[in-house]
Amino acid sequence: MKRNLLIASIAVAASMPASAMVKEYSIGVGISETQGQLKGRDFSGLEPTVNLGLTFDNNIMIGTGFTTTGYNPRYQSRDISNGMGGVISSYEEHLKLSSAINLRLGYKFETDIVNIMPYFGATAFSYKYSSSNKVADVSENLSDTAYIPFIGAEFSHPDYPLLSMGFRLSDKKSITNGVELTQGGMVTFSVNL
Repeated sequence: MKRNLLIASIAVAASMPASAMVKEYSIGVGISETQGQLKGRDFSGLEPTVNLGLTFDNNIMIGTGFTTTGYNPRYQSRDISNGMGGVISSYEEHLKLSSAINLRLGYKFETDIVNIMPYFGATAFSYKYSSSNKVADVSENLSDTAYIPFIGAEFSHPDYPLLSMGFRLSDKKSITNGVELTQGGMVTFSVNL
């Protein structure tokens, strides 16, 4: 369903008539809390996102964005004696996230009091996950892309349309049993040209 959401966004943007002219360009930044859960512990970290958008004269907006993430949460249980006064791990896991790209589609409502642009979209996180249980002699290695849907809105004042601010809320994605990933909430600031 999340892939279908992404494909539908692209299809709507591609089906817009050629007569629809761009009336506004936007470039913005956002700060989000990439967070989730490993089997052994929770993790979170603040990461920047750059957002680009085009609003056409029919008020439809299409946009994309890029999150630079180098977050690599690990967990080691450190629970088995090595016989020399130290301990070693019976269980280890590692999640490596690559940079994420988002696509979004929205509509700008213009009033005398406030301009509101609600939108929806999805972020594609590339990841590698590995876990090893030395007691049970079981290991798991995954490499895939997680599509995480989100909704958001941007607000600007009609007298000062150059600047806008907004928010975005993301859903969760289950990578494997006991392991989840989300981009959490995001605060955005944009310049509209």
